[in-house]
Amino acid sequence: MHRYHRHSRAGRRLPSPTLLSLLLTGLLVLPACRGDRDGTGPTTPDVGSIEVAANTTGEDPDPNGYTVTLDGADSRFLGASGTATFTDVTAGSHELALSETARNCQVEGSNPRTVSVTAGMTASTTFGVACTRLPRILFVSDRSEGSDVWKMASNGTDPSNLSSATSSDTDPRWSPDGSRVAFVSDRGGSADVFVMDAD
Repeated sequence: MHRYHRHSRAGRRLPSPTLLSLLLTGLLVLPACRGDRDGTGPTTPDVGSIEVAANTTGEDPDPNGYTVTLDGADSRFLGASGTATFTDVTAGSHELALSETARNCQVEGSNPRTVSVTAGMTASTTFGVACTRLPRILFVSDRSEGSDVWKMASNGTDPSNLSSATSSDTDPRWSPDGSRVAFVSDRGGSADVFVMDAD
């Protein structure tokens, strides 16, 4: 006669569905965490930025500003005393070139020049630009009361009224050394030649 014994399962309770779900989630998360620690997880792109400045000196600076170009492709406007910024620049060495300077202006130092970018950092460089004095030209204008003698730089900047009178002033001429101006005026009642300083 066979005897059958009933075995109690009280000591072998199976985990609940919720507990199983938590355990599985933990198993999935741990490898991902290990991957981040050993460098196999997501990484930040190795990029930085470059800030470019212009420092223009001289009596007649370029009124139109300049163009600065990164690696021969990406260009920005750069004012005569302004700044421009290039963002998302890959880490490493890059070339910057300054162009569209006026004829009387000369870039000081290397142009183009090399700038090194470090990831997460901003590299900076300043282009010095020296501008010489432009020749002055004389002209007659009625933009103010009467017809006056004016002078301005040859690029059309820095106009200035020299005679400033209610009379009719015409035919201005430079003295040989450029320090004085002769002109014809009727300020004395009849047309006559007058001379004044150029400044």
